[in-house]
Amino acid sequence: MRSFLAYDGSWTRTADALHLHVNTVHYRIRRVEEITGRDLSLPPRRPPRPAHRPPGDRAGRRVTCPAR
Repeated sequence: MRSFLAYDGSWTRTADALHLHVNTVHYRIRRVEEITGRDLSLPPRRPPRPAHRPPGDRAGRRVTCPAR
């Protein structure tokens, strides 16, 4: 299941990575879905990646090093 999720639900890439036939991957994922009651064909809910911000404090102000 880790490989299936790591390959974004790709049956073919998962089968290739695990050296299995695609039908075997289908069967195993179907069994996981039956046991857990979860639909693995839906994309996982992941939090959005934060936008890049320059170094600074939480208010967005740039932090500078004091003069030496």
